[in-house]
Amino acid sequence: MPSREGAWAIYEPFETKDGQQIFVGLTSDRQWRRFCEHFGRQDLLQNPAYRTNEDRVRERPALKPIVAAIGGAA
Repeated sequence: MPSREGAWAIYEPFETKDGQQIFVGLTSDRQWRRFCEHFGRQDLLQNPAYRTNEDRVRERPALKPIVAAIGGAA
């Protein structure tokens, strides 16, 4: 897969609390919705700043640590 800087807000490995790596790729609005629902993060779904992929790309600096914290809890 070619490197696509900025195409998706979340498309990278994250470290889990036990030191393992997990790759998270959220490339569509549907995947974002399923991710949030699976982890019980309705607050993220309801946040207008994260409504579309373009919104999430714009908010990547704030969103990436949130996703990392969710993965760290896995």
